[in-house]
Amino acid sequence: MELFRAMRRRLFTILSAVWLVLCVSTCALWVRGYGYHDRVHWVSSTGRRGAESSRGRLLLWRQRADGWTYDAQRPGWSVGHTPSESLGNGPPGLPMKWEFAGVSVRRDYAMETYFLYVGVPYCWVAAVLLIPIALVSYRRLHNRVHSTGVCPVCAYDLRATPDRCPECGTVPTKAVKA
Repeated sequence: MELFRAMRRRLFTILSAVWLVLCVSTCALWVRGYGYHDRVHWVSSTGRRGAESSRGRLLLWRQRADGWTYDAQRPGWSVGHTPSESLGNGPPGLPMKWEFAGVSVRRDYAMETYFLYVGVPYCWVAAVLLIPIALVSYRRLHNRVHSTGVCPVCAYDLRATPDRCPECGTVPTKAVKA
């Protein structure tokens, strides 16, 4: 049982570190996006996929060719960046299909190519990444305050003075084991 707890604690620590790196990376890309347009693309023989960061938005996109291939581009990864001032207002010639609270979806089929663009503001990405951190923090704080040996009002350690809290004067309802 103790081994299981230690493994679970270590896994939680590793996942927390990965989650923290994701949160910090999201905020760094959010700030950097106002100065640079960063992009990562994957090119294959049947289409292209990519992620772009610009002007406080994360743009995920896919282009799929029907009946022809991307022979002009070398298959594989492509990474780059340009200053944000040199950009237009997004993908050219594609009609807006849906937008709500800053999240937008563009979809089109033109010249035997299927386009799908999904744009999400970084504030939404950061908020979604912070939800698990907030829930875990609340749960730990709640468990600490409502555990035995702690004042229910100010969370002062009552092991030395179980009858009354020396910090706020509250008399605990449960007897505290010293």
